Amino acid sequence: MVVINYQDRLQPGIFEHAVHYLIEHTLALSVSHPKHRSDATGRLAYGPATLLKIILFAYSEA
Repeated sequence: MVVINYQDRLQPGIFEHAVHYLIEHTLALSVSHPKHRSDATGRLAYGPATLLKIILFAYSEA
């Protein structure tokens, strides 16, 4: 099994890198962290930053 680090694949100057940088360095998503906890049941929840990145990338491809 090959381990892929996706952050190494983000080249500066592409849209995906810009989305990643903006979400990680400019947005304050810590407000939504307590609301997405799912420790009581099921598997761990995805982080809000990850979900926002997926949504923005999907809209850019549509």
